[in-house]
Amino acid sequence: MRWRPSIDPYAGCGCGSGRKYRFCCLRNDRERARQEAYGTEPAATEGAPPSPGPASAVGVHPFDETRRLGRGHGGESTAARALSLVARAWAAVDGAERCELARRALAVDPDCADAQYILTEESDAPEAEKLAGFRKAMECAERALGPDLFDEGVGRFWTLPETRPYMRARKAVADLLHAMGRPGSAAGHYEYLLRLNPEDNQGCRECLAACWLELGEWGALDDLLRRYEEDAACWWDYGRAAVEYVRSRGTASRAVEYLAEARETNPQVPAFLRGERRLPRGLAELIRLGEATAAAVFTALFGRALAQHPELLTWMSA
Repeated sequence: MRWRPSIDPYAGCGCGSGRKYRFCCLRNDRERARQEAYGTEPAATEGAPPSPGPASAVGVHPFDETRRLGRGHGGESTAARALSLVARAWAAVDGAERCELARRALAVDPDCADAQYILTEESDAPEAEKLAGFRKAMECAERALGPDLFDEGVGRFWTLPETRPYMRARKAVADLLHAMGRPGSAAGHYEYLLRLNPEDNQGCRECLAACWLELGEWGALDDLLRRYEEDAACWWDYGRAAVEYVRSRGTASRAVEYLAEARETNPQVPAFLRGERRLPRGLAELIRLGEATAAAVFTALFGRALAQHPELLTWMSA
């Protein structure tokens, strides 16, 4: 059979999908023409219902009962279509383009957590509104995962790619709570993230340490330091010195020795704590141990916490 389409293959498809005819209904129309020419029907599966015939008003395509409204072409689900748009949004350099793609993803799938996350992250809204946006993204991701995975995946959560939107959104909630001066609330989120992912691919342990320091929860801070005692970052050395200083009530003790070791790890921290060196406007993406970039990150994260304990701050920055 020689069949030619009556519609330009590169014109918009008449079904209203918004796709070009070549990539939409052309294959179905060719199959229908073949059946009309040869008087054949698609092979029926045993026990399957009869063919529905031509496309109906509810959007069922001929010869394919699986293609209904709410699903993309080729059987692609709405969630998969939304994730495809989100992938393009992550890759977009321009913020306006990223937001537009995220809005399109939400129009396809209102429960697309990463699309909600992107729109919230790009927003200039007040902190309270952004917090609500990140929480909404977290709730969307939680619904998508289902309750069982949170029990079965403890300890290896990050290794499951489908959990990343949830982890990303919950970390954003914790970070914003911390920035808003609510370390107690933030600490609960950081602790739960570390329970799900003890390997800490997101850098939650430093943030949790800063929360415990600000709150004066020295026992919790000491426990955290012991859990990650192999960490080579300067937060661990300065944190250990702080705990020992408070434990010894400022008297001569191992705190002096620990502080000396911390300064060997990064000698530039005291200058930042004293205000002799200003924090850069934007923290470097590449942090080098022992250099100013690491000292700046430590001060940005722990500066407010240390300010709650003036005597400790004076001792550490002397």
